[in-house]
Amino acid sequence: MLDIKLIRENPDLVKENLKRRKDPEKLKLLDQVLQLDSDWRKLKHEEDDLRKQRNITSQEINVAKKQGKNIKQILEKAKQIT
Repeated sequence: MLDIKLIRENPDLVKENLKRRKDPEKLKLLDQVLQLDSDWRKLKHEEDDLRKQRNITSQEINVAKKQGKNIKQILEKAKQIT
């Protein structure tokens, strides 16, 4: 089994190795793996950004409650994040 980091960092090396083995099916799978990995990393980044926004909004709600401010607008913002 190949490490995803190796495939990510050296896709040409892996492709050449598969070509030498004359295994065209695995070449197709390699392209698919690279695409799926790229999609996964993009989605993971978006998830992390949303989690960060949620944490910041939670802190804003906490501060506003302690100061006795109206938190209705901040709560609406929090609902849009989730």
